[in-house]
Amino acid sequence: MSDKSEFNLAQELEEEQALRERLGQILHDTSNALHGGPKENGLWSFHDLPELAMALRGRKSIWRVTWMLATTGICQSTVYDKEDNAVGWAEGLLKGGARDVVVTELIVGRTIHFNSDKNLFQK
Repeated sequence: MSDKSEFNLAQELEEEQALRERLGQILHDTSNALHGGPKENGLWSFHDLPELAMALRGRKSIWRVTWMLATTGICQSTVYDKEDNAVGWAEGLLKGGARDVVVTELIVGRTIHFNSDKNLFQK
């Protein structure tokens, strides 16, 4: 390999790395902006960014229900466009044995926690 082709390859790899870092920073900054700021003690997940952007663009709330399956310990989530639907789903999950059920209103940022006694409290 000639010195020129080795230089071109090294330069190309360096440029690709710089692009990855820049795109990663844009994704991180976008996530912080859509979630309302940096997350304490961690990073926001990127999985809900399209829903957050759509909600902001439409100026409406999107409700995310997150829960843990008691049998497997696997955490899952789904998204609704109405609070009543999200709360109804959360209550059904609790009756079915799910735990750690949380309903979050994306954009506004209000969270409703359901405790194990199925009593509702807001945070």
